Amino acid sequence: MNTLKLTLHLALVAGFSFTLSPSLHAGLKSSQPALSVLGKPDFGNTTANGPAANELGRAEGVAIDPNTSKVFVADATNHRILRFGATAAYQTGAAAEAVFGQADFISGLANRGGAVAANTLNTPRSLFVDAAGRLWVADASNHRVLRFDNASSKASGSNADAVLGQAHFATTATATTQSGMSSPVGVTTDASGNLFVTDRSNHRVLIFYNAASKGNGANADRVLGQATFVTSAIGTTASAFNFPWGVSVDGGGRLWVGDTLNNRVLRFDNVATIGNGGAASAVLGQSDFVSSAALPVGANALNSPYYLAAAPDGTLWVGDFSYERYLGYKNAAAKANGGNADIVLGQPDFVTEGAAAASATGVNGANGIAIDKEGGLFASDYSYNRILRYSGVVKVKAPAKVTAVGGKAIFRGTSEHASVVRFKQPGAPFSDTKGNVTNWKAKVTGLSRPITRVRVQSVALDGRKATKVVKVLNP
Repeated sequence: MNTLKLTLHLALVAGFSFTLSPSLHAGLKSSQPALSVLGKPDFGNTTANGPAANELGRAEGVAIDPNTSKVFVADATNHRILRFGATAAYQTGAAAEAVFGQADFISGLANRGGAVAANTLNTPRSLFVDAAGRLWVADASNHRVLRFDNASSKASGSNADAVLGQAHFATTATATTQSGMSSPVGVTTDASGNLFVTDRSNHRVLIFYNAASKGNGANADRVLGQATFVTSAIGTTASAFNFPWGVSVDGGGRLWVGDTLNNRVLRFDNVATIGNGGAASAVLGQSDFVSSAALPVGANALNSPYYLAAAPDGTLWVGDFSYERYLGYKNAAAKANGGNADIVLGQPDFVTEGAAAASATGVNGANGIAIDKEGGLFASDYSYNRILRYSGVVKVKAPAKVTAVGGKAIFRGTSEHASVVRFKQPGAPFSDTKGNVTNWKAKVTGLSRPITRVRVQSVALDGRKATKVVKVLNP
């Protein structure tokens, strides 16, 4: 079975609601504007107005439930996670529908102003929603990772269902052990349910096999960045980190790690079977594994890369925090060490740095990234207290004409940057096509006219549409 077929098989087994298809791509162009913003009423407003259902403090991690398309945001300085409905998340200034870590939308104290518990948070950093709808949270200042089952349907203020890094929900100790953590900031899972945690202050990545089956305080199974579970040395080699941050696993089972203070991103191949302290396979942001200084701003440079996300089409997206931009590396796994990025968002070009004025194109603290089912990006703009959404143009391709047989016709096509493809015969309602949205099939029946014009429409979650008309000949 080749890599693509294996990836698709694993995705289906794991229960993804959309196929990880290479044709599902962002289609983003350098310097294009964001389409909408969450956490603020418009693109020019950056004030942190205090906790509310439609306001954000320092926005960090962002995650999307692959089953419901609901969007989760880690509001770090308000010590909470906001959940936005699948429709609301695509509308500027929308209010969240639920909050975790606080009892209501207007509270923002660490651990609710009291002791740590199953329903509190203290500086949540990174988020990830797995194929089963479980939300994983790096609860950094509580030195733990929380798991919320069925997160898209939980009520505000709900308890977490499990904890790693602590023996139970009421402790916050730091540790450099097989079961302990110190300021975890990154979380992700792969298609097999393995959990990857960047244990920042221990300068390591912990791997928990089949994490959802583990009990509270369970041991990690593997460690990267250190040779053993009881060391926490800083390093600049192929097998060491200096404050690692974001993590993402791509469709080929490769782990990508934002090695922040080494100003680089490391790639680990075959990470599910790698041994303790295993070496990285490639590096971006540096020309070799022993360099760490930030290069002058350019397509090959990184300066404090925090979070990242591997897209289904092979593009790696990186929040290049100190150069105030999001970088896209197309076919990232094939890049040579120090390879150039191909797309830049938040800056007019690859050689400009510095915070721009708040707008649909300017950012200040490029941070967390999540990829939606249409191939677009939700990206946290940390210092401007908001989440920006980028998407490509909605497209649909269909044949200009087809010939019916016995009053029936079947035709196929493709679409981009949409969630639904539907078709409509004259006098009939719209019907959804079969297959997935990137490669769909439509069947029309009951044709009696010599020519029937069938309208095909692809529709994005924000309501944008693209339409084609197929002429069906019925001889």
